[in-house]
Amino acid sequence: QRVLHSCWATVWVSCGAQCNAEEPLNSLHQGLLRTLRCENPLHRYVSVDLGPNAPVWSLSSATDVAHIVRNALAASSAPLPETEYAVRDSMIHISRVYEDRQEARLVDTTRPQAPEMRPWSTPGQNIRLEVATPGLLNSLVFTEYPTIDDALADDCVEIEPCAFGLSFRDIMVALGQLDETRMGFECSGVITRAGPGARAAGFTAGQRGVYPLHQREIFVTVGSERKRDFLVEEYGIPPSHIFSSRNRSFANHLMSATEGKGVDVVINSLAGALLRETWQCVGTFGRFIEIGKRDIEQNSMVEMGPSTRSREVQRILGAINGLMEKREIRPVRPVTRFGMGEIETAFRTMQTGQHVGKIVMEVKEEEKVKLQRVLDDMRPVILSREETYQIVGGVGGIGQYLAQRLVVEGGVGIFEAMTREDYLAAIKPKVQGLWNLHTLLPPDLRFFILLSSISGFGGNAGQANYAAGGSYQDALARCHAIQGLPAVSIDLGMVSSVGVVAESRPLTHHLEKLGLRAVSEQELWALVASAIRHPIRTPETCHIVTGLPRGFVRSETAAGWNRDARFAILEQQTPSSSGPAPHPHLSPGAGLRDQLAAATTLTGATLVIENALVTKLAEVFSRTREGIDPSLPLAQFGVDSLVAVELRNWSAATVQADCSIFDVMHAVSVTGLAGKMAEKSRFVKL
Repeated sequence: QRVLHSCWATVWVSCGAQCNAEEPLNSLHQGLLRTLRCENPLHRYVSVDLGPNAPVWSLSSATDVAHIVRNALAASSAPLPETEYAVRDSMIHISRVYEDRQEARLVDTTRPQAPEMRPWSTPGQNIRLEVATPGLLNSLVFTEYPTIDDALADDCVEIEPCAFGLSFRDIMVALGQLDETRMGFECSGVITRAGPGARAAGFTAGQRGVYPLHQREIFVTVGSERKRDFLVEEYGIPPSHIFSSRNRSFANHLMSATEGKGVDVVINSLAGALLRETWQCVGTFGRFIEIGKRDIEQNSMVEMGPSTRSREVQRILGAINGLMEKREIRPVRPVTRFGMGEIETAFRTMQTGQHVGKIVMEVKEEEKVKLQRVLDDMRPVILSREETYQIVGGVGGIGQYLAQRLVVEGGVGIFEAMTREDYLAAIKPKVQGLWNLHTLLPPDLRFFILLSSISGFGGNAGQANYAAGGSYQDALARCHAIQGLPAVSIDLGMVSSVGVVAESRPLTHHLEKLGLRAVSEQELWALVASAIRHPIRTPETCHIVTGLPRGFVRSETAAGWNRDARFAILEQQTPSSSGPAPHPHLSPGAGLRDQLAAATTLTGATLVIENALVTKLAEVFSRTREGIDPSLPLAQFGVDSLVAVELRNWSAATVQADCSIFDVMHAVSVTGLAGKMAEKSRFVKL
């Protein structure tokens, strides 16, 4: 350590560490020297790697090393001095980074593409409803995936849908309120295939009738006068038994109406504080039936996780089937119908909470919908339940994410071989553990993937031990590849939503200053999936570095990288493609951003945001801009907690202002909310 820091120039000679990395253990110094170049840019750290069987003390080896040292030190003042050399058969090699265009195209397939208006019903089409930006309903889009003609399980059926029922759970998923991506759990249609053991139940017109509750007193809560009138006219419920669900007063009214006894059975769909009030309305030995989604899915407020158990639900469904067979139940009415091309309008209608009855999406053969495609390279990875997939380390966010993806893709055997403490110890467990795997695992591995760090490839000040371990992982992959064994090393920089970097804003800021680009979960999985599909690679293609932007530009803040000749080719290359067009709702409009940046006063910025906010509210509530008076409170237009979630997400994505639900719900006016956003906007430079 003293030598490395005190000497102006250091030359490190190794054998078999570079090129094919026949001796991966000898490559540890690469990460160390790369980090030292970042920490001490005025010092010279040069590495010379001889062949694995080279006679180190021979005259020829000494001559090669002396020749390299003379040229390397003489060129120390050059803009991009060479620092890493390898000698093979008396020929001197230098290292260069190239863009892997095949992997780059693969990563491109994970990025949202501009959707096209295409027919909903196309033979052989496999599409799924997704929300490109959770929280923004105008980013709802159907995504087409490659068709997989799998055999059906014993208890499964395949349905050609004719209509879908919309639920509040779908709204919560679209608004990012649930940690879930699937939508559309209700449908009717024609069974086109059935597994050997599948049984089906069917509904027919006129099948169901009214099931009277004799001598039962019914109390209900509603969110609007329209719904109150509907219940009075359709079901004969007296107005004195109908209370408002918009505030907590219903609990006191109900307890007064029951002389403080409460009710025998509560069927609840209210959430949060209103759910707690509803609990107080249950009488002695009464029952509470939760049909809402938010508190169960989030297991919040009260411990409602056990409500998801299916035993009681199964019994109730059995009873309902019996009532249907006896034609003692009739369907919900009225039914509000939308076409599949009107899905955003349907979601907004339910979001406002103003509809009565059921919202149904009808399938029409020739109707066009917003559709984006996923390329064939993103087809699911086929894993076998008869195999075991071992994740060594991986107890942090990235490892947990990959474990979940492996389970989704079909893998069920996951083994954690290293604790978090051992993983963070860096070199010893990484080197010894990987070498043990290298020597003890069978030669017929299906794939072998190493998640390394970009620090090992480029160096990072203060992380010499971590970088050394990373360079060893990269070398081990090349060692496997030259022997025809499966191995891919993926050097990770920033992963945007999982892992250590995602949890540390200072670290994220530091890596951004180095010019690195964040990699999304989807991009990471695309690279891992590619490594699973194509496990046998050459020493040149088995090492993948992520996070380097296309059209590499050197950063003055990156001391080591700024003077690293290995990036010279990248700097000269033009991007292989511009990539797919971004989804129009994924980034703020440049016009609005420019207007805010040009604002010279807070009042001016407020007017800009107010204008955009009026347009947004008109879009949400299907009104004209003239119908939105910015001097009125947002509640006047029907803004509730669900709409507030969308407005908050819109504010973050479009105005770069971090507003809370409280800010939105309690704003005195549209203008007042615009002023709050202007104060918090990152685009406003005052």
